[in-house]
Amino acid sequence: MYIRKFAKNYETLEPFFALQNDFGNLLNTLVRNKKEDFTNINPSTDLYEDKNNFYITMELAGIEQSDIQISLEKNMLSISGEKKNINQNENHKFYHQEIVNGKFNRTFEFQGSINDENIEASFKNGVLTVKVEKETEKKDEVKKIEIKS
Repeated sequence: MYIRKFAKNYETLEPFFALQNDFGNLLNTLVRNKKEDFTNINPSTDLYEDKNNFYITMELAGIEQSDIQISLEKNMLSISGEKKNINQNENHKFYHQEIVNGKFNRTFEFQGSINDENIEASFKNGVLTVKVEKETEKKDEVKKIEIKS
């Protein structure tokens, strides 16, 4: 019987790591050659609420505040912007590139009523936070309706 000690350097998985590396290099080459086709980014976003407000938190590291636009139409809040290329030197030859650049546009529909007069947005350390106040619910009142003859 043969017992093999577990290799800390994952010797048995090396062919798979090589395949993963080759596939990554292939994708990087395709992206570099067709970069104009890959211009949209999708920032990570959290949506949550408390008793009085809805919140949208979005990671926008590397994006300037002036490159972010927020708009509201009916119950639809849109956040859009652009992460510009920080390495725009034509003389650079990239061997590996993971920094994603491009435009984004995310739209969120609020299911409940919102107070469109009280929306706040803040941008700190690459994180955008939008606070949307919920519309105060009207108390249940019994309203008498007059019947005309």
